[in-house]
Amino acid sequence: MTNEGTLLIRDSSVSGFDGSGVSNSGTLRLVRSTVTGNGGGISNFGVADVINSTVSGNTIYQEFSNSGAGVHNSGRLTITQSTISNNADYFREEGPSGLYNSEDATLVITNSIVDGTCGGAITSNGYNIESPGDTCGFDQVNVSADDLKLGELTDNGGPTETHALGAGSVAIDVIPQDDCVDAEGAPLTTDQREQPRPDSGYTMCDVGAFEVQP
Repeated sequence: MTNEGTLLIRDSSVSGFDGSGVSNSGTLRLVRSTVTGNGGGISNFGVADVINSTVSGNTIYQEFSNSGAGVHNSGRLTITQSTISNNADYFREEGPSGLYNSEDATLVITNSIVDGTCGGAITSNGYNIESPGDTCGFDQVNVSADDLKLGELTDNGGPTETHALGAGSVAIDVIPQDDCVDAEGAPLTTDQREQPRPDSGYTMCDVGAFEVQP
């Protein structure tokens, strides 16, 4: 899917593209959506916001394609309360499978999970988790799969597939409610599935696109 204008993708699944699931050269807002099963996840050359969304299971098979199997940014990109997992580059096994930010581009990520690796200069705005290594410059790194307890991409309710957090995950109840906001500071009161965020009776939100419910 290619965007050169202004595009809102909401409550949708983007899959089945030989190239990137979303290639943006305009203005993009991706909300409560899943990008999966493409030849790369998101390639941004314009201005993009990714909120309460999942980028998972995308694989680059083109030898001369851009780096960043999950997300490649050459523009201005913000990622908030999202989960990036299980992306791969067939030709670059050591390359960034999660996020790649090009020189002179801007990528700001907040309250999110990267189950993979990063490349380039990424701005971590707090409450981000990297598993299993330390390549993104986050505050919480070297988190093992056993500690993250990230489930498979599947139907967990809502219009799109998500990665659930298992009991005891280090991503549960991490973010103070006042910090559960989008890039403009507006409260994010639901997760990707439109379940309450934070869950009933709690004042701390979970990291990523999925909020565990009681």
